Amino acid sequence: MKNKLKIKIEELTFEEKVEFQKLKNEKFKSIVEIIKWGLISIGAIVSFLIIDIGNLNIEKFRADSSHEESLLNSYLESTKTANPDLWRRKLRFISKFSSDTIVTKWAITEEEYVKNKAGLLALYKETVGVCSILANRSLYDTEEWRKASKRYYQLYWAELPFYGETQPVISAMINFKLHLEEITNTTELEKWQNMDVALIKLSNILKKESKTLEES
Repeated sequence: MKNKLKIKIEELTFEEKVEFQKLKNEKFKSIVEIIKWGLISIGAIVSFLIIDIGNLNIEKFRADSSHEESLLNSYLESTKTANPDLWRRKLRFISKFSSDTIVTKWAITEEEYVKNKAGLLALYKETVGVCSILANRSLYDTEEWRKASKRYYQLYWAELPFYGETQPVISAMINFKLHLEEITNTTELEKWQNMDVALIKLSNILKKESKTLEES
């Protein structure tokens, strides 16, 4: 067959051979174009797949980021209150439900810090504020004073002992309580003066113990 085709080509005139070569070139170009467009189509499909996968990954990242942000904001909101137990509950929730290992490790470390230091520091600070209200004669027996009195005994009997108040703080709290329980009206000035002295002593001790705790 090849020999026959060869013979036939050789029998062609020069012009016919030129035309025949043009046909071969056109055929080759067509094949090249088909291959080119085929590769372009494959490339386009691959590109769309990559874009879709990339978009899915971006959306997943956004969702994860939003979730982590929500968890952290929840904890930050809780720290606006003087309630270390609430802080620890939020941190335990983060460590359990966060999908980010860095955030999880941070939450565990932070909870340990709250347990050993931050919680007690917050309670010391709150105690000063509560006792300042109780030592204010002009507020005696008002709603604010009664709330402060209730909170003082919660701190005295439960929260400060739980978080490990130091012995100097215990002594100062007992001393303040003794003077507080002597108050029955606003006219006994000497008793209110004793309350002021007890408050100053308690405040100084809380300040000193807070500094020691921060530096330890």
